[in-house]
Amino acid sequence: MTDHPASSNANLSQKAVMLRALPGFAALEPAVLEELATLCTVRPITRNTRLISRGKRPEALYLVLSGRFRVSTDGKTIAYLGAGEPIGELAFFAGGERTADVTALRNSVVLECTRAQYDKMAAIHPSLSATILASVAARLASVTAQAAPLPPQAGMITAVLGLDGAPLPEAFVAGLRAALAAHGDVVVLGAADLPAEMRRTGWAEWFSRAEQAGKRQVLLVEDAGAHPDWAGRATRHADSQFIVIPPDAPLPEGAPAQPGADADTGMMQLVLLRGSAAQAISGSRDWLRHHPAHLHHHVALDSEADHARLARFICDCACGLVLAGGGALATAHLGAVKALQEAGIAIDLMGGSSVGAAMAGALACGLAPDEILRRSLAVFEAQKLSGDLGAPMYALLDHEVFDTALQDQYGAVRIEDMPLNFFAGATSLSRNALDILREGPLWQAVRASAAIPVLLPPVISSRGEVYIDGGMIDNLPLEPMRRFKSGPNIALAFDLGREVLHEGAGRPVEKIARPLPAAPDDLTSGARMPRIATALARSMALNAARRCDTGEGSGQDAILAVPVPQGASFLDWSRAQEYFDLAYGRMTEALAATDEAGADPMARMRAVSAYLAGRSQAP
Repeated sequence: MTDHPASSNANLSQKAVMLRALPGFAALEPAVLEELATLCTVRPITRNTRLISRGKRPEALYLVLSGRFRVSTDGKTIAYLGAGEPIGELAFFAGGERTADVTALRNSVVLECTRAQYDKMAAIHPSLSATILASVAARLASVTAQAAPLPPQAGMITAVLGLDGAPLPEAFVAGLRAALAAHGDVVVLGAADLPAEMRRTGWAEWFSRAEQAGKRQVLLVEDAGAHPDWAGRATRHADSQFIVIPPDAPLPEGAPAQPGADADTGMMQLVLLRGSAAQAISGSRDWLRHHPAHLHHHVALDSEADHARLARFICDCACGLVLAGGGALATAHLGAVKALQEAGIAIDLMGGSSVGAAMAGALACGLAPDEILRRSLAVFEAQKLSGDLGAPMYALLDHEVFDTALQDQYGAVRIEDMPLNFFAGATSLSRNALDILREGPLWQAVRASAAIPVLLPPVISSRGEVYIDGGMIDNLPLEPMRRFKSGPNIALAFDLGREVLHEGAGRPVEKIARPLPAAPDDLTSGARMPRIATALARSMALNAARRCDTGEGSGQDAILAVPVPQGASFLDWSRAQEYFDLAYGRMTEALAATDEAGADPMARMRAVSAYLAGRSQAP
């Protein structure tokens, strides 16, 4: 009689227990498992080594004894595999070619079972029926082939070390340790923290045990020169690395480097230190050109908030904010964000499309929502940019006035030097795709993202790429945000209200989905048809509004419909304060109504979303 797996594990060798975890192996006799385990080989895999290549024939099956692996297709991560998980079982059992690449993220150990070894056992023991296993694997293969790409993850083991082995400043180490202490099951290990048990059991086994216990490990290399062995082991065993640039480091010279695999997959991030929060940020572009990274983080040594933000990225729980475009309605975003800030909701990375990008860029610069509202009015209302329209050639508005106003308000700030990571979505007419702008002067990225067709002419980049408003493709760029990081995201769109009917003068009734602004030039019941600008702005806003209606988003996302007054106009900047105040009041009310002690932050945000949806619009 076959023993029950749970009752017989104690009598099996470690390799046999690991084999039992494979699909279809759980019901095998202990003797069969032991015999197969004897044939298998323990194989060490060094960091960044590709274990499996897509398109190759499957010659072996693997089981992870320790370490971590990345599964990818076309450069996109679809899975991470750790201790106790099989690798390559789908193609091995189902036949055909490998469907993905598998690469070691750190020094790892696998149990290898070759095709010859498996076939030898299958011939002796009919219980290893390849037909049965193939049917199981085929079902799993269909699921894997359709899996969505995963966001980059710092992983369970993260190394934090100075560039080229430079010592980490004491203030940075102390600040980061304090920030990580707020994250529960995080073990911070420096050279002086290494337990004796680690040396007895071996580094790989120690890391594996802690990881299986659910403990995230941060390996601090305070001084690589004083502890070279620790620095080498931390680098080899880490899933990801945060490379720290000291405040006094001279800018790099020489030819820029090419991005490596770590930068492409989010496994390497750059930390740029400065002495104090009052010190201006500069030189980031040079560092990033010579040390390409997936993300970079600015940390002031005297800022608890900066250390806390870095800790959230290390622990894969950094919060993103995505803002939809919507003309003057985007000032409602500012009121909503002010309420989020007052409720203690920390935002770590920001992005948006169209005017949403303009607001997100100003917020990522550290400006307060009220100040951004004042500056927005200086650009749009005081300059009368949405007023008189001229004779069209390339666009209806004079872009030189708009460009000058943007430069005046944003100054010479470069995206790379902003305190928070930021991106702007722009539609590339050159490639028929959404482009994510993350470098260069901030005002130029905002101008490209907000180049509404017909109203403003396209923007030509330094590479000759032609950009128009990002809202034409994605007015709520949540998917690009997911590609930058793991963790929660808050997306703000607009509650555009109920359906209305318009009775045209002397014509049949025409149904218009959702109300159009009540300004004299726009369409509500009995008003004239909307102008070009209103129709364009509203058509882009509807994309984001639909996503609010459908509740689209992953379990880590919350899409909130920001309330705006009935009949609000996309071009009426004279009502910007009204939009701001309404959104601030409603969001404050929703946050207070959903404030439960110990509640998961994203669960709370989804409760806020439901609360706002229940309240609908202002009359």
